[in-house]
Amino acid sequence: MSDLKTMFQLSGRVHAPAHLSNATLIIIDAQKEYLRGPLALTGVREAMANIGRLVEKARAVKCPIVHIRHLGTVGGPFDPHG
Repeated sequence: MSDLKTMFQLSGRVHAPAHLSNATLIIIDAQKEYLRGPLALTGVREAMANIGRLVEKARAVKCPIVHIRHLGTVGGPFDPHG
């Protein structure tokens, strides 16, 4: 899997590393639905642990954090109450 590249890497461009002190952290779909059931994904627990550490670091430097999540219907995937 080390051959996988991001779109930015595929473009051949180089960039300076990002710094939380001048960034916004955007978290998309870090939801419990991906831990079990029909939407379960492998590696989600590890990913969520990494997200938690990143959120702690972002909060420490007062970096804005945006959480984006799906809201579904009651009883369905992305149940807003579940």
